[in-house]
Amino acid sequence: SSPVWANDIYVTQSGNNLVLDITQSGTGNTIGTLNLPSSLTGAGTDFTIVQNGNTNELTFEVNGNNYTGSFDASGNSNTVTFLCDSGNSSSGCDTVTATINLSGNSNTVSLSIGENDDSTGTTVIKNVTGDSNTITSTIDSPNAEQTLTITGSTNTITNTMDGAGVGEHKLTLSHTGTGGTFNITQEGLENKTISLTTS
Repeated sequence: SSPVWANDIYVTQSGNNLVLDITQSGTGNTIGTLNLPSSLTGAGTDFTIVQNGNTNELTFEVNGNNYTGSFDASGNSNTVTFLCDSGNSSSGCDTVTATINLSGNSNTVSLSIGENDDSTGTTVIKNVTGDSNTITSTIDSPNAEQTLTITGSTNTITNTMDGAGVGEHKLTLSHTGTGGTFNITQEGLENKTISLTTS
């Protein structure tokens, strides 16, 4: 039999108006790591990242405004970490739109937007199919909206939205499955709404 090797990708980009598409297929692939995340600095970036397989790792860090990102992961025991405004306290990560499509079991997703400086507007869409997945979101923005669609059992969802200023926090969560655990925290001065449907 022939050996099958994983591949590792590290992206470091500085500048505006980047369009980036990456697809990885196989087992044990990485795009950045927790010790050395792939990073983008600049404004007006549009990126799509696809990983197909098991035990893949994606760690991505963005500093700058006006980002549209899509992460698609299919398989089991994958890890997705997305940080926005992690290392630059003045970037703000304004107008962020992130879509995460996750299919498989025992996957871990961690999303942090506006860590050091509030995002002025954030939209996050998560579609999750599978069992025993862990999804953690922390958004610091006065104006943020999240939509989570979950199909599966024993998934754990932790969602925190805060940030002072004019705007509102909206969470729509649709869940079908057994044994889901949801921890939801919303803080701020303006309207806070939760629409929750479970089965």
